[in-house]
Amino acid sequence: MRITWVRSAEARQRLAAHMVDSNQAKTIAAPVTAILGFDRSWFQRFGEFNPRSAPNMQPIFEGNPEAADGTGALSAHLQAGYFITAVRALGLDAGPMTGSDLAAITTEFLADKNQQAFLIVNLGYGIEPSYPRNLRFEFEDVTETI
Repeated sequence: MRITWVRSAEARQRLAAHMVDSNQAKTIAAPVTAILGFDRSWFQRFGEFNPRSAPNMQPIFEGNPEAADGTGALSAHLQAGYFITAVRALGLDAGPMTGSDLAAITTEFLADKNQQAFLIVNLGYGIEPSYPRNLRFEFEDVTETI
């Protein structure tokens, strides 16, 4: 996972332009917003974080962008959960938002880094929403014990 911190008012305005209407004001008001992405060339550093497997595994991803992106995205999504948990453990609020044009955000903020955006997270101290929380699935609706 890679994080691009969006702090300046100008950068937040640029980012908000790619958010759905209901997320624009939240993005502008947040003290900092994290663009979470993944490095599309992550496998080129395989030797640093997994030197025993690098000689066998790196060639698999070098010639297969679909496999490289799939594995990179999966790892980054898992890390996003840890990121949000850590932010909240530090006493901040994290507002992950899916209502955005991720392709446009990638082009505007990450293109020169060969990264792909997959989630936008506003960070700060939130306020109580003006509407009740939506219903959540019941445990029995989303699990099965066999």
